[in-house]
Amino acid sequence: MLPSYLEAEANSYDLIAFVHKITLQFNPALFKKRIFFEILYDDEILLTDVNMECFSLILRNCMDNAVKHLTQGGKLVITISEDDGDALIVLKDNGNGLLIQDTDMLFQLNYQGSNHISGTGLGLAQAKAATKACGGDIWCKTSPDKGFAIYLR
Repeated sequence: MLPSYLEAEANSYDLIAFVHKITLQFNPALFKKRIFFEILYDDEILLTDVNMECFSLILRNCMDNAVKHLTQGGKLVITISEDDGDALIVLKDNGNGLLIQDTDMLFQLNYQGSNHISGTGLGLAQAKAATKACGGDIWCKTSPDKGFAIYLR
């Protein structure tokens, strides 16, 4: 049996407006750490058929991971675009990145990586499971000392 947030129907939503709404909840943490934050997009509206309860969980977990690992004065950019008919969201920071070997295990349950700060290692594993259950894909790219990015399709 799937959790209720995975069973809910997908409806047509403005993805850009929804991302803005979710990120507003992170403003206190962003302000406290003096993290520069912006959302970039080409169109004013990007309608997509997605389960928003599921997507909310995915985006919150990815945002939480980014805010947790960025240091004072860091930068987080969320880019929203359309790619071959699919929505593509990229969360890119200018933090320390990860060791390349950490990226292979990043979405595994209880994995906390070599740059462990806090948490249980559940957030990104949960994001991956929810993404797959909703028919999407999630992956990451890193450049040690140059940043980290999570991609959601």
